Amino acid sequence: MRAFILGSGGCGIKMLADLYVFINKPTSKYKLLDRYFGFFGGDLEEGVKSRRMCIERGVPTDAFGRKGSSGEDSDTMFNFRIPSAKPFNLFEISKNKDERGGVDKTWYLAMEPAKEFIKENHSFFNETEPYNWINLINSGGGGTGNGVNPVFLDWLHHKTSNNAKTKKDTYTLDKLITSTIILSVRDKLQYANSAANIGRSAMYCDGIILADNDHISKISKSSNDYENVINNQLNHVWVRMITASISCGDGSAKSNYDIRDFEGRFRVHGNYAGPIVPCFHEFSMDEVKGINLDFVVNLTIREHALVECDPEKSKAVLVIIAVPQNYKFISPHHKMSEFLRKQLKLDDNVRVDVLYNYSNVLTNSIQVTVLLTAPYIPIFMTLFEHLKNYVSDPDALRDMIYQKAPYLPSKYLDKAPGEYKEAYNKFKDYLEFLGYDVKDKNQK
Repeated sequence: MRAFILGSGGCGIKMLADLYVFINKPTSKYKLLDRYFGFFGGDLEEGVKSRRMCIERGVPTDAFGRKGSSGEDSDTMFNFRIPSAKPFNLFEISKNKDERGGVDKTWYLAMEPAKEFIKENHSFFNETEPYNWINLINSGGGGTGNGVNPVFLDWLHHKTSNNAKTKKDTYTLDKLITSTIILSVRDKLQYANSAANIGRSAMYCDGIILADNDHISKISKSSNDYENVINNQLNHVWVRMITASISCGDGSAKSNYDIRDFEGRFRVHGNYAGPIVPCFHEFSMDEVKGINLDFVVNLTIREHALVECDPEKSKAVLVIIAVPQNYKFISPHHKMSEFLRKQLKLDDNVRVDVLYNYSNVLTNSIQVTVLLTAPYIPIFMTLFEHLKNYVSDPDALRDMIYQKAPYLPSKYLDKAPGEYKEAYNKFKDYLEFLGYDVKDKNQK
């Protein structure tokens, strides 16, 4: 499995840069995996600004992609074939600039530039053919990535659907499409924006990988370092998804976990993307000495989830355990599956997969990655209530947006209620499908 990683907006590009450095820094254990990743970042703001931000986060200047045959820097427009001669590629989603740059928290203003980008650069996703996993990253509560990525997902969804009917084009259906959404919910508007982001993405991908800044800040030893904790955890999760697709033992003749395996575990009954809660922790050998791996995995689920959730409501569980080559204390996959099923009180129809990844870069530790599909996620109801409140009071919504972006012309403020209402309906439908109680208590 090869991954096309697209970070949109400030948060998405920062996370993209951190993943690149995580894999490529001189001391990285994972440098050989670089060939399995393509790094792409898009923003409404100037490419020079994005590039400077990435350099500050450790991306070397000679890593950036070039455009065309003239060798000019790709700071201003996307115009190169994929895969690029260089590994890290930035592009501007819009050529139309104003003095503001981005769109702050007004995500609906980023939708039209995204549609124009696809129209003018329709071969953008066609040229991702070497990649069979497409992962879009953005901040749920923000503006640019929140507005852009669901538009890209919508286009990808209809592209693959049309190809299935006509069998035209070179774009294949054998792609895992995921959206990684960071819940940076620090105020009421970001709560509403995160709900809108999830609702607008749910029908257009296979899985929505979630991480919650507030949750991690509460459980982290250093509450000021939660962003680095989330980035580090997600970097390991993405790497382990790749290594599982390359070589993992599950106790059967099958030696790896392919695209259709991930699709089957992530999607909820084939209609909506499953909300995916990742859990990750690296244990030293001293920590796990004399302890059954079954208990180590259960501890990872209970204490190291990136979103507060009830794992006992999960629709599927995927466990990837990376161990040193000479590790001998393996718990048979079927026994661990049975153990976890009992511990989590899961129904017999819930699939629990356990994969072992024997690693030659781990010497004195083991890494446990767990992906929970559609557990009960309490913050979903909080997000829903905030979005509902804004939809029911358009004046309050306009006031909140005006506080965030007082320079916006009134026509853009007037556009907000309709866009939020549409997103609200989508998020409500999604939650109802997942089994959440979102009925209006005042209605009979």
